[in-house]
Amino acid sequence: MQNCRTCGSTMLVEKSFRAALPLVGFGLLLSLASLLGFGFGFYRLLGFGDTREEIMAEARIDARTTLEQVAVPTVVVMKVLERAWISDNERKQLSDAQWKRVERARYDLALAQESSISANSTTMPMFLIGGSMLGGLSGGALVSREERYRCVPCESRART
Repeated sequence: MQNCRTCGSTMLVEKSFRAALPLVGFGLLLSLASLLGFGFGFYRLLGFGDTREEIMAEARIDARTTLEQVAVPTVVVMKVLERAWISDNERKQLSDAQWKRVERARYDLALAQESSISANSTTMPMFLIGGSMLGGLSGGALVSREERYRCVPCESRART
């Protein structure tokens, strides 16, 4: 215990937040978000979630159904799924609407392949974990508490 410098009476210990109440609330939100980000980063780092094969299989199924809806010949559908070159004769057999769907299916397959490569990389989870650590430290600093001594008779305060 500590004695008051002003009146000499015994001071009481009270714990209070270092920051103002709105900042403490923001710190709690920041800490919660960092915990969720940290958990999701480890989840992705350990390889859970969609694998490359699952992403590509789903993209192939979507492309096949889209092309079959507009009656694209099976030979062209197979070439799109294999990402093979389509000859000029095969191109001439397609209407403009069919050709637009073929181009869109090619684009969607290329996009799925790019996203499946990045889905299995470790870069994104590592950035997520690192950012979550920084957010957690910042949130923890805002939520931290300190002990203060308070004199009841004269209302003076002192930090420890």
